[in-house]
Amino acid sequence: MLLSMTAKEKRREYNQKGYAANREHELEKKRKEYAANPALFRGKVSRRRAENRELYRERNRRWNAENVEWHRESSRRYFAEHPERLSAIHHNRRARLKGNGGKCTAAEEAAVYARFGHRCLCCGLGIEQLRTLDRTLVLDHVVPLAKGGRNDASNLQPLCHTLKGGLAGGCNNHKRDKHIDYR
Repeated sequence: MLLSMTAKEKRREYNQKGYAANREHELEKKRKEYAANPALFRGKVSRRRAENRELYRERNRRWNAENVEWHRESSRRYFAEHPERLSAIHHNRRARLKGNGGKCTAAEEAAVYARFGHRCLCCGLGIEQLRTLDRTLVLDHVVPLAKGGRNDASNLQPLCHTLKGGLAGGCNNHKRDKHIDYR
């Protein structure tokens, strides 16, 4: 312990020791306070954030800069478990950069797959058959984003696509950026 502790540091240390010793009692006290007036506590955090917006932004920037590797690993794990969300983010970003408009969520993309029975609309193969051919089912824009098509569910169709290292031949690979509607 430093000899030159300020009064504020001493008080903080004293409070931390007291809280650690009586943790269960303190938590029970907070539960009762919350039960007595939940509306007060619900808005407390949002009010504090609104009043100190710049402080919170700076704190978040600092934390993100110090934890880059953790954030990368967390994102990698999340998108490995939810590839459909990554697909939706990718499509929305491409449409935004092109200025085409439209926004399609992962749930809307899943609904497009379900509407067409999880089959390629061009060749009619299902997911299991495509897997044996080293292909996957992807969403294709009927009117390509490169040609001004919108990114919404009405402009999407499921087509097979060759996986990396697989033999060429996916329907989406053949279509490229042509306007072909298989629906």
